[in-house]
Amino acid sequence: MKKIAIVGGGIAGLAAGVYAQNCGFDTTIYESHTMPGGACTSWKRKGYIFEGAMHWLTGSSPKSSYHQLWRDVGAINDQVQFHSVDPFLTVECEGQIVCLYRNLARWQQHLISIAPEDDKEIKRLCSDLSDFSKFSMPIKDLKGLKLRKPIVFEKFNLLKFVALLPAIIRIGYYAKISSKDYARRFKNPAIRLLLRSITGDEYAATATVFTLATLMNGDGAFPDGGSLAMAARMAAKYQSLGGVIEYKHKVAKIVVKEGRAVGLEVNDRQVDADAVIITQDAAVATQDLFEKPLSDRWVLQMRNTLVPKSCTFLCVGTKADLCNEPKSGVFIAGTPLKLGDCQFNIINYHLYSAESGYAPGKGTAITSIIGGDSYDFWKNRELAGTYKQTKEQLAQDFIAVLTQHFPHLKGQIEVWDVATPLTYERYIHSYKGSWMGISTVGSKMGMYPCKVRSIENVYFAGQRISPPGGLPSAVNTARTAVQHLCRDFDVAFG
Repeated sequence: MKKIAIVGGGIAGLAAGVYAQNCGFDTTIYESHTMPGGACTSWKRKGYIFEGAMHWLTGSSPKSSYHQLWRDVGAINDQVQFHSVDPFLTVECEGQIVCLYRNLARWQQHLISIAPEDDKEIKRLCSDLSDFSKFSMPIKDLKGLKLRKPIVFEKFNLLKFVALLPAIIRIGYYAKISSKDYARRFKNPAIRLLLRSITGDEYAATATVFTLATLMNGDGAFPDGGSLAMAARMAAKYQSLGGVIEYKHKVAKIVVKEGRAVGLEVNDRQVDADAVIITQDAAVATQDLFEKPLSDRWVLQMRNTLVPKSCTFLCVGTKADLCNEPKSGVFIAGTPLKLGDCQFNIINYHLYSAESGYAPGKGTAITSIIGGDSYDFWKNRELAGTYKQTKEQLAQDFIAVLTQHFPHLKGQIEVWDVATPLTYERYIHSYKGSWMGISTVGSKMGMYPCKVRSIENVYFAGQRISPPGGLPSAVNTARTAVQHLCRDFDVAFG
């Protein structure tokens, strides 16, 4: 039985472990943290759980091509309940409230009732979303791969292709414009703010419309327990198959002899292996885990084009009951939050109440994300010795903004926390503490190779391998990496 070492116990590492165990390999996951999940994480403070990753899951719907993948790796099962909040997002701007409903016809009617002056743009957007909802993300198998169960691929269907042509044409339009510039096509300020809030100003508008299409298609629900529970389910599935997770084991180097990966250096000792699957952030791993940084063309392209999503998470636990407030919302702060020279007056928030186990009693866990690349700002504060004080000041400013918007929170705050890009860098060893990349205007979608030319028996999986990243990228690249492993070792996949 071939022994496989897996670097990283995040979603990609756990998925790779499940797939490899099912194929008859003997695998061990080496994880530097004390728990599974990697970037798919949450943390507890005084009885409150602060969600640090997932706000919805692509593949929650059985109609999604990713649904079966999540079932295969143990992320979801028949006992897991999904919560599909509607409206998905509520935006308050200049005295107007605009909602993002999951039913396309209802949403179109709602938007037109608020902004009849945008009637033409609203109908154009909703027509495009109707077309985009016909797309499904392809799950492919490698050529020349032995399969335990033959998979019948859908044959080319000319009628279906013709039906997709309008969407294919429009994708080119959205790919050439940023989310912020696309939002400017609408006259109504509340609608503009809603469209900017879906993914962020830096993204190409394709990210906005495909996210909307996912939600309108009945996908994108939130699973019980969020990130922590999903990672725990996957770890349990992996271990039930005989897989081993070594926590507090930080990999220092990939051991290479005569052009072949033969093991790892971990915790000052060498671990032998017939092959290695690296699921740690590939932008970092390809630089740090080898005697010389890897220099394949795709590796250099990945490093040169990566735009990191390095966020600051603001977290508050309150004993106030906010169950009647929107679960996710955006509003304009009277006093902007400050990070150095940058000011942020657009405030987003997510509310997690007692019924989901995120807060004690009738309390509420609140999280908010400040986007943009703030890594250098926080690194400079750390070097200056003011990191802790800056976090505390930011938390107090955020609480002041929240209590101004929700006056009944005054005197009800029990705990706060701030997670910066340095926090994520420390725990998951990602580039600039980022947990995704940003698909900017002109960037190309697709998947980088899971292998390099210079070293045999080393494979890569994880969100960097399929930019801009996210949970679907993690599970799909893990599956592909194990298929490469199976093909190289002449083992049937399945």
